Formats: sequence, structure tokens, C-alpha cells
Amino acid sequence: MVRRGTHCGMTPLGIDKVTRLVVLFTLLMVLLLVGGGWTFHGLMIHGFRDAGLQAVRDQGRLIRSLLEAHPDGPTAAWRAMDHEAMRQSAGLDRLELVPATADRTLVDVASPWGIPPLPDSLREELELGFEVVPEHISEDREFFQSIYEPLLDAEGLMQGFILLEAGDRTSRRMAAMRRGLWIATGLGGLFTIFVFIAMSGILNRVRKHQRQLDRAEHLAGVGTLAAGLAHEIRNPLAIIAANAELIEMRGTTAPEREKADDILEEVERLQRLLGDFLHFARPSELQLTPLDYAAFWRRTLAEQGELYPEIVYDLDTPADLPVVTADADRLRQLALNLLGNAAQIQEGEGRIRVLISRKRDRVRVRIQDAGPGVPVELRDSLFQPFVSRRQGGSGLGLAVCRTVARAHGGALYLGHSGPDGSEFILDLPLTAKPSPAGKGRSN
Repeated sequence: MVRRGTHCGMTPLGIDKVTRLVVLFTLLMVLLLVGGGWTFHGLMIHGFRDAGLQAVRDQGRLIRSLLEAHPDGPTAAWRAMDHEAMRQSAGLDRLELVPATADRTLVDVASPWGIPPLPDSLREELELGFEVVPEHISEDREFFQSIYEPLLDAEGLMQGFILLEAGDRTSRRMAAMRRGLWIATGLGGLFTIFVFIAMSGILNRVRKHQRQLDRAEHLAGVGTLAAGLAHEIRNPLAIIAANAELIEMRGTTAPEREKADDILEEVERLQRLLGDFLHFARPSELQLTPLDYAAFWRRTLAEQGELYPEIVYDLDTPADLPVVTADADRLRQLALNLLGNAAQIQEGEGRIRVLISRKRDRVRVRIQDAGPGVPVELRDSLFQPFVSRRQGGSGLGLAVCRTVARAHGGALYLGHSGPDGSEFILDLPLTAKPSPAGKGRSN
């Protein structure tokens, strides 16, 4: 018993540890997705900026070399070429030649994308033949690059400079990639949350199943103890019954004999209760034999009719009903219990209908009465031990019946129930499939 208690106490703790690990794993996955997406986004931006700048620089140097190599000088070469075709073929958004004929020319040329005009301090670099890359000042134009390339004549004197700008294509591509990145990150986060919710549901079911196992283990221990106690109670009851019979036989007065009859009646009731309890607590293994199901129910109804002759019994069964493999004694116990309940709930009068049908490899029996119905508050717990809808009932009959049905691999449940009566449905396989334990224990 100590070992069992330790096991039951540790299992929920282990499940809670798993829950914490799942929560931690989910948080880490969300952080990794968001952090990884943000990091990748930063690296991608940096790479695109460098690649865009290098592409503009390469195009600028190529165009500069073409213009400076012309024998008539850069200005003549510029007039001779198709500027628009060159801009499009180079993938540029802007390509202009600015002659160096005025002092303010280099300062006033500004980029339409927010890149500042060339400061005076950088003029000397252009005059020396160095390219100039100004810094952009607009955050929403972060991928637009601008380069000033000086144009020198054969003597090394600056004739002007070309202004190259690019970034519109890169920005569109980057915007699409950003959308895809954040959509993928969002979907990854949603999937992680979905996994967390699914794992939470699984853990909740595991907890529920564990509680059921703990309860079943506890009830099994209590059932074993109670079954032993029931056996011990039977012996004193037998002695009480024997003495009551002697008093009844030798009683000299009518009151003494009546008291003896009362004692015998209560002893008989307790013995029936103990028998039902032992059948529920320790159901025996099935003794399977071929059974003519229709004939079985006809015999059972005839037997029940002798106990309650005022009730009308109807049996509806198909003509081609095959032989059923089952434990006849256990099924008889189940059938008499259900029919007895139906008769008693109608106070020995009314009608009971038994309808048998077959569906593939299973056979279904519907037992209908014309009683007042099962109270709503009892329907969920009707098959639990010690729950009864009849005044004075032990509450073990339906629990034993469901145990017998499950022992055969079948089911017993309440169908419809209302003021016009109730219907109990017994669903069994044509060939009994005993439960794994072989005893059909029901919790």
C-alpha cells in the first residue's frame, strides 16, 4: 500500500514537470523565431546595402571608363550615347552628367531620394579623381545608393562628374522579402502556439486518465477489502437465518413468528445485496457457449412473466438472427435485472418491449418500458455503484449489468428517457470479445 501511494503521488508531479518543460520549450521556440527573424532581417539589410552599393560603384566605374576613353573627351562621348538605354541596361534609377563650369554646380545637384547634395568639402576628392559616396538621410529610402564619379580629360583635369543612383528595384525586392520573412515568422509562431495548445490538451487528458487510474487502483484495493468483508458477513447472516427459521418453526405466538419472518426477509435482502456486490467487485471469467439469442430472450421473458403476470411483454426479433457466442448465465443475470427494473418501475403493470436487431457483426437489444423515465439528475451516474432510480433499490443492479456487457466486449447504455418511458440498449458482438482483464471490470 505504501508503494502504491508513492507511485500515485509522484506521477502528477512528473506530469507537472512535463507541463513546465512544454511551456519553456514553447517560449524558447517563439523567442528563437522572433529573434532569428530579426537577426536574419538585419543581416539581410546589411547585405543588400553592401551589394547595392557595390553594384552602383561597378556601373559607375564602367561608364566612367567608357566616357574617359573616348578620343573627343567625356563630354563628347556623353552626347553621342543613348543615356536612357544605358541607364536601363545598367539597372539605374538615375544617370546624369554634371559639367564643372560653375562654382555652385557640384553643391546644388540633389537626389530626389533624400540623398544630400555634394558638399564643398568633397570637391577636392572629385578633382583628384576619387569617387564620392554621400550618406543618405532618409530612413524610408534606406536602399537607395548614390555615387559621384569624376570625369577627367587626358591631362587629368576634371571635366565634370556623373551622378548614379539606384535602389528602387532593390527596395521592392526587399519589401517582398520582408513580408515573406515576417509572414513565415508569424506562421511559425502560430504553429508553435498550436503545438503548445495541442500538448496542453494531451497533458490534460493524461492528467484525467491518471486520476482515473489512481481512482481505479484505489477502488480495486477497496473492492478487494470489501469483497473479503462480504464473505465474512455471509457466515453470521447464515447463522442468523438458521436461528430465525428455528424461531419461526418453534414459535408459540403469532408475534414471534412474524418477527422471525421479518428477520428472514431482511437476511434474504442482505444476501442478495452481498451477491450483487460480489458479482460487481469480483466478476468471474466468462464461460462462452453458442446461444440461440431469440430463444434465450423468449425463455427469459416467460420467466419474468411468471413474476409479473400483469405486465404485457412484446418481443420483436428478426427471423435470420444468427447464433451468438456468450456466457448464458451472465446474460440471464443481466436480462432479468433489466426486465426486473422495468417491471418494478411500472409497479408491476404496463408494457415491456424487447426489440432485437442485427447490424453487421453485432446484435442490439432495446428494452423499453412505460414508466416515468429516469430523473435528469441521475442520468450521468445511473450506471455507477449504489445509484438507483427505485425507492429501496440497492444501486448495484445496473452497475453489474454494465460489467457483464463490457465483459463480453459490448456496451449497455441509456437511450431515450422521458415521461412516456425509458429505453436501455444492450449492444453485443455476435462472438464475445472478453475485455483484456478477462473479467470486464467497470469503474
